[in-house]
Amino acid sequence: DLKFSDITIPAGAHNLTVGFVEGFVNLSSITLAPHQIVVIPPVAVPGRLDAENYARFYDLTPGNLGGACKSDDLDKELSSDVGGGCNIAWTQASEWVEYDINVATAGSYGLVFRVASGFQGNQISAQIDGVDVTGNLEVPAQGWQIYTDLRTPAIPLAAGNHVVRVNFVTDYVNLHHVDVVDAASLPPVPVVGFTATAGDAIVNLAWNASAGATSYKVVRGTDTIAVISGTNYLDLAVVNDVTYSYQIVASNNIGNASPSTTIAATPTAPVAPAVPTGLVATPEDGRVSLSWTSVPAAASYNLYR
Repeated sequence: DLKFSDITIPAGAHNLTVGFVEGFVNLSSITLAPHQIVVIPPVAVPGRLDAENYARFYDLTPGNLGGACKSDDLDKELSSDVGGGCNIAWTQASEWVEYDINVATAGSYGLVFRVASGFQGNQISAQIDGVDVTGNLEVPAQGWQIYTDLRTPAIPLAAGNHVVRVNFVTDYVNLHHVDVVDAASLPPVPVVGFTATAGDAIVNLAWNASAGATSYKVVRGTDTIAVISGTNYLDLAVVNDVTYSYQIVASNNIGNASPSTTIAATPTAPVAPAVPTGLVATPEDGRVSLSWTSVPAAASYNLYR
């Protein structure tokens, strides 16, 4: 069964048309039934959106597989996470839930998703008023009731009502709640765009600025070798032909982000170019013309007579 709810039909006679977008679809019946609309008032933010207090949803399967909280077609179960209540479960790709929020004061806010999964690679995303604000977020595979927080960067929101939609990009993600928080209460997001370029007894580190970060810890191996406010660092305390591993940790007064990806770099001394070959001296009127085979990586040539 495919079910569609919250369809308003005025009194009177109407024609219902079913269009077959592609071939090979069998249609058995169409049932129209009264639908009781439960109005969920917008949640004042900063605040918490409990998973089961959705305003609208899209679910691919009939019935509530877990039988918890509400007797509709969205699958839910009792949660063993802190705070109890219910979590959305048995999700499938393309399903979604929507929550209405009210922002009293315009400003920057963050979303914190309380999620769990038993499989690697599962993802969610979120939209506000139809605009993607997260991209795809991967949920750690720690177990169906072992929850973790996924945080977004700061999102500017105008005062008034908004719609938050949580999309289940893949199957099998459990959602317990979404916190809408003041961005000032969030740690920064992890550093991306991290590069390490090795030279002669030097490693040049660079990375993209992290939203919400006020400083960055430069970690070599297991040691923090510097704490800086910029996004570039020259490590001069290295030895040629030794491989070093680096991470960058974004920080602010709330806490630390997860470390960046680890990058290895091996500084080396410059290597002299090879000896030119094929030297030919051709006598001419009042001069000698010299030619030779070019050497890869040679920047210039010194001529001796």
